[in-house]
This record gives sequence, C-alpha cells and structure tokens, in this order.
Amino acid sequence: MANGATLEAGPVKGSGLWLTAQLIALVATVVVILGLFVESELTLKYLWGLIIPLVPASLLVSPRLWRNVCPLATLTKLPTGQGGKREIGAERLAQLAVLGMILLFVLVTARHVTFNGFNETDGAVLGTVVVLVAVAALVLGLMFKVKIGFCNSFCPVLPVERLYGQSPLLEANNPRCPECVQCTAKGCIDLGPDVSIPQVVGEPWTGPRWVLTAYGAFAAAFPGFVLGYYFAKDGPLDTTGAVFLKVGQWTVASWIVVAVLAYLSRAPAGRFLPALAAAAAGIYYWFSGPILSRTLGLDGEAVWGTDASLAANLIRVLMFALILVWLGRAYTRRRENAVQPA
Repeated sequence: MANGATLEAGPVKGSGLWLTAQLIALVATVVVILGLFVESELTLKYLWGLIIPLVPASLLVSPRLWRNVCPLATLTKLPTGQGGKREIGAERLAQLAVLGMILLFVLVTARHVTFNGFNETDGAVLGTVVVLVAVAALVLGLMFKVKIGFCNSFCPVLPVERLYGQSPLLEANNPRCPECVQCTAKGCIDLGPDVSIPQVVGEPWTGPRWVLTAYGAFAAAFPGFVLGYYFAKDGPLDTTGAVFLKVGQWTVASWIVVAVLAYLSRAPAGRFLPALAAAAAGIYYWFSGPILSRTLGLDGEAVWGTDASLAANLIRVLMFALILVWLGRAYTRRRENAVQPA
C-alpha cells in the first residue's frame, strides 16, 4: 500500500464518545454560523479569540483530536458513511494539495480585511463562506471515497495538520476510518502522521531539494506567514493589496532563509520540519497568548517587561512548554525511526 500503513477492520474503542463529540461540534458550528449573522461581534470574539487558538495546540497533541471532531469531516462522511465511489490519483491529489495551501494563505490573510470584525459586514461574510465550504464538503462527500474529496485533498487546514501533527504526543483512535479503503493515494495523515509528509515530499526528502517541493516550500514559508499575519493590521477593503503584500513578503522571506540554510547544510527535511513547526507554533502563541487572556477576561497590568498581562504570559509559557516537549519528542522519534519517503 502506498501509504505504508493499514487500519484494521472492526469496532473502534470509544467510538460512541467520538460520535457524541462529532455531533456536539456539528451543532456548535451551526450555532457559530447563526451567531455570525445575528450577533457577529460576540461570535467573532470567541471564534478568533478562543476556539481557533486552541486548534494548533490540539494538533501538537494529536492531529486526530481535531480531525475526529472536525464538523467539515463529519459532513463529508455524513451522506453515506463511506462517501462516494470516485477516486483521485496521486498527481491530481498533489495539485489539489497546492490549492489547499493557496486557500489557507488567502483565507487567513483575508481576515484582516473581511473576517476579523473591522467592518460591520464581516460576520455575515464569514458566515456565508463557512456555509459554502460546508456545502462543498457535503457534496464532495457524496462524490468521492471517504475523505479524499475534501479532508485529504484541498482542505486548507490539512497542510497545518501535517506540519503540527508530524509527531503526536498522544495516540488517539481513528473512528472515522475503522477500516481503511485506501481512498488516499499517498500521505494519509490518519494512517501515519509521522510518514505523511515524507510520502508527500517524496525522494527530495533526503536532501536539500525538499524546499523546492510544494509541501517543502509551504513548511519553509509557514513561520514567516504566521509572523507576517500578526505584523499586518486590520483595515477596510481598500487595504487588501497592502495587507497581502506585507504577509506575502514575510512568507517569501521565510522560505528564502530556510532554503539557504537547507542548501548550505545539505541537511534532509527531517532535520528542518520539526523546528519549522515549533517556530510557527511559538510565533502563533506569542501573539495569541494575550488574545486568549483577553477573551477569557483574565487581562491585567503588563508584567515581566512585556506588553502582556501575567495571565497572557503564563499562557505563553504553558504553550512554549508544550511546544518544547513536542519538539524533543519529534527529534527523538526521527532518530529512532529514521523516516524515509515511500
């Protein structure tokens, strides 16, 4: 099998609890969509200030924690349980993966001008986008096998799931796929998070040319993308060009720096990928710590020579501790397993 792993048929331990969690997440999504239209300011506050900031940490612990409850994944499998009959070949799958990376860049950057709440219509616009994506996930689930129509192809969260989930701290069940039907040609993260990226990158994994592959370029550019997002500011629609330019500059700069280091060191991708994930997560939580603190109502006076409160800095410390534990485990597993591309 191309994915290099199999899932055994049969009941999944704790599947009832996962089903309950999936239903709760689906209902919560409906509530969020309604809230975006009816009470957008409050909904955006908790969506961007609490729900979304917790997702990267869950991916570090185990990508399955999110993938098992993701409402879009639930919609994808909702129509028939196993989806449609159509398949997607490896070449087309690689093209769709690039589309997902582009969607991630566009949607996240667009938060500054359309989704963050700067404009009165931001809630309705975001609600409409979420509905359209949900409908797409549902329709694609009817057409394609299991997860290949959306979750394992052009889902914009998939590249981040791979990056943060390459060395899970926790082994979680996969109730969505009690029996593998090989819907994904290669790189299925549910079969093996630690081999998903090597399989996607392929032969260049063993040398510096990994930075020239589609996923390698994404991973190298991602820390700069995260930094660029936080350096850009919210603004009206006429600032769209400036916002995308600023985020794009940091994204490209990140790739250039990593590419130079990769070719100078001649090191394989396995040396860089965990560090890139840790750098991106660290940047994210440096800026998200104060946001989480404010959302939870824990803000106070700035301490420790920073512009953040005690609660915000404690959140930063806790998240950095999680990242360091994850990073140590990632490099330990790399040495022990000597992961190679399929």
